Amino acid sequence: MARARGWWCLVLLAAAAAQGADGWPWRSDVADARAEALKAGRPLVLLANADSSALCRLIVNVETHLKETGGLAPLAGRAVLAAARMKDAAGPRLCAEFEIPCLSAWIVALDAKGETLASFLVDSTSLGCTEESKRQFTARLAAAIGKALDLTESVQELERRWRAHPDDAAALEALAERSWAMFRPKSFAEFCEKEAANAACAQATRDTLRIYAYLSKAHGWYAFGSLGNAGRKTLLREEGARLLRAFPGHPSAAAVEAAWFNTWANGMTFDVPGKARALAAALLEDTREAGEAQAQALRARIASLEKRAAEWVRATEAQFKAEPSNTMLAAQLGDAEATLKAYGGTEALRAYYKDLVDAAEAKLAGDRKK
Repeated sequence: MARARGWWCLVLLAAAAAQGADGWPWRSDVADARAEALKAGRPLVLLANADSSALCRLIVNVETHLKETGGLAPLAGRAVLAAARMKDAAGPRLCAEFEIPCLSAWIVALDAKGETLASFLVDSTSLGCTEESKRQFTARLAAAIGKALDLTESVQELERRWRAHPDDAAALEALAERSWAMFRPKSFAEFCEKEAANAACAQATRDTLRIYAYLSKAHGWYAFGSLGNAGRKTLLREEGARLLRAFPGHPSAAAVEAAWFNTWANGMTFDVPGKARALAAALLEDTREAGEAQAQALRARIASLEKRAAEWVRATEAQFKAEPSNTMLAAQLGDAEATLKAYGGTEALRAYYKDLVDAAEAKLAGDRKK
């Protein structure tokens, strides 16, 4: 018991010593803080874009809010704390190093060796844009940082473990899960694509790397271009369809299916169910020349895709019933007449919504031929 009390005294003294005159424990000299943490063998927590907003601007300035609510001071007993504002010289460098969107408050936790344990959007720890979420903001952020510091392996260590055993599927999955949790889609997609081309890896490993590269790109659109980039979305859709046709029974096939479907459902798409039916038809065609195991996996993937589409239709129809003026929902559900009425009335509208209008007109033309 005496030892425990003594340990807590040291933690509190370290926290107090780290605080400035205003009780704010986050240092602004990021480079020096990193060097000090490495020399002392202590973890480091970085708060990037500390002066940005959070919770849909319910919190106008994260740094100010944390100061007013305690500033996470107890964490100074566990790690060196450093914060960079958006206009600080260190800000852009941190954004580039850790793939941080340079308008969002972001936490990066490094271990005592300076390797990355976790990296996450500050807003991701909240309960949404509510006053209750604002009240819990500091406590929830402190808990998330504490959980990050509890991790025992850095992402670099996970990569080293996989490289030591490149055919260890569990090791590769652990690296992927940590990379996605840290939202570093661009670098991890590039890593997977490079390793997938490595002939020294087993074919099954290379196939999984292709799938992980696709999932990284599909879930990290912001890092690869605008959501409105039609060409980029087309490439993602084509690659997703190829992967589902090639690997319908892969352990990550359901994730690929979900990502592929969402590239259609989350955007200006005419007839989302029709896109699912077209892929299901291609999968069914593939069963004709497939071996029994592959054909069985293809049929299972068709059933899963049809179920996903049916559930999406039910949810979207319910939403459209509650929001009858939301004409984009009508377009997504494949109502050609409603789509043309909403988006084909003027040349300007037709030009902006060309893909929607062309698809709706093609459907009407096909219906007339039946």
